[in-house]
Amino acid sequence: MTEAGLRAISCRALGDASGRRHRVPLVIGVTGHRDPPGEDIDELKRRVGQVFDGIAKDYLTADGATPIVVLSSLAEGADQLVASVALERGAILIAPLPMPLEEYRKDFQFGLTPNALSEFDRLLEHAAAAPEIPLLNGATIEALRADAGRRAMQYREAGLYIVRHCQILLTLWDGDESDVKTGGTAEIVRRQREGAPLANAASVRACIDGTEIGPIVTIVTPRRKSSAGSVKIATKPWGRALAASASDTDAKPWRDFETWIQLTTSFNADATRLLRSKEGKAKIDQSFDRLFDAPDAPALGASARALAEAPLFCSLYTIADALAQEYQQRFARVWTWLFSFGFLMVAALSFISNAPSHKIYALCAYQALIVGSLGVYWFARPRRLQ
Repeated sequence: MTEAGLRAISCRALGDASGRRHRVPLVIGVTGHRDPPGEDIDELKRRVGQVFDGIAKDYLTADGATPIVVLSSLAEGADQLVASVALERGAILIAPLPMPLEEYRKDFQFGLTPNALSEFDRLLEHAAAAPEIPLLNGATIEALRADAGRRAMQYREAGLYIVRHCQILLTLWDGDESDVKTGGTAEIVRRQREGAPLANAASVRACIDGTEIGPIVTIVTPRRKSSAGSVKIATKPWGRALAASASDTDAKPWRDFETWIQLTTSFNADATRLLRSKEGKAKIDQSFDRLFDAPDAPALGASARALAEAPLFCSLYTIADALAQEYQQRFARVWTWLFSFGFLMVAALSFISNAPSHKIYALCAYQALIVGSLGVYWFARPRRLQ
C-alpha cells in the first residue's frame, strides 16, 4: 500500500472533530438480578437514570468530550434495563456475550418475561460491538448444553470481562452476599471489590491489578422470589457523597476514580481542541508519520493492517503524541521565562550593590520580577505544564 493509501486510512481512523471514538471513554459495567418484579421496573429505570445523570453532572464536562460506554451482557432483567436507559441517554453500548450468539439466544426463549428475547435482539442491534467470550477449557457447545456448571462458568467469564474493563460497576441486586453462585451477581460484585482471584485471572499481575478494583453503585433491587416488603428499592450512597466518608471501605475506590476521571476529562478536552484546529490536525499528521518511520518499523502492509484493525489505538496514540509535543514546548517556554526572571533578579541585586543612587528603582524592579516569576509558576501549576 502506498503512503497516500495509509494517509487515507489514518484520516478515516481519526474521523472528524466530533467523533467520540477519539476520546478516552468512561466505562460503566452492569450486573444484577434477572428477576426484578414487573411493578418495580419503572422505578428502577428512574433510579438508573438518576445515576447516569449524577455521573455526568459530577464527573464529566458539559461539552460531552468524554463518552460513556456501557458494558452489558443484555441478560434478562437488570442488564437489559440499564442498557435501555443508557442508550436513551446517548451512551455507547458494548455487549460481551458469554457464549456464541445463537447458543446464548436460547437462554431467552423460556425467560421470565415474554419479550425477553425480542428486547435482547433490539438492544443488540444498537450495540457498537458484541465480543463473544471464548469457551473455557476447550468446552464445546454440546458440553454447555449438557452441563449447567459449564454454562454458569461462561456467565462468570462474561462478568469478569466486565469487571476488568469498567471503571464503575452499576449493580441492581438485593445485596445478599451469602447467595454466592457461580457467575451470579454477588460473585461479580465481590470481584469488583477485591479483584479477580488467581484461578480466574489471566496472570498473577491481573490477579492483583488495581484497575480491576473499582467503585460500585448499588441500587437495592427486590427479586420476584423475595417476600413482600422484605427488600425495598433504594440507592446506596455513591460517588462524592461516599468518597467523603473516611471510614467506609468503598470510599477509597471513589477517591481513586476522582483522580482518574480528572485526568481523562483533561485529556479529552485537549484532544477535542486539537482536532478542531488546523494546526492540531497538522501535528496529528506528523505524529502519524512518526508512528511508522523507525528503522525497524513494519512494512506498509502491516501498518495498514494496524490502522484497519486498531483505529482507536492509532488515533489515541497520534493525539497523545501530538499533545505531548505541545506540552513539551509549553514546558520549555515556562522554564525559559523562569530562568529569565531569575537572571534579571540577580542583575537587579547587582545593580543595587553597584549603583546605590538608583537603589529604589532596582528594588522595585526586583519585586516586580518576583511577582512575575510567581505569576508564571501559578499559571503553569494548575495546567500541569511541569
